Amino acid sequence: MRAITIVGIVFLVVGLVTLIFGGFPIHSKADSDRAIIEAALRKKKHIQVPTVFSIAAIGAGITLVILGRRM
Repeated sequence: MRAITIVGIVFLVVGLVTLIFGGFPIHSKADSDRAIIEAALRKKKHIQVPTVFSIAAIGAGITLVILGRRM
């Protein structure tokens, strides 16, 4: 497989995932070590990706896969 085809497949997968789930979940962890009390704070964020960017990534992926196969 050529590099352009692999990049096209990555764009397709990322575009489909963001279209289906609406974005990416991000988990962060912050530790606090104060004298007697130890605490861990876990935050969960969800980064929204606009539908236009998801569709554009899918279109770019399809184009790159086709171009990679023709070369």
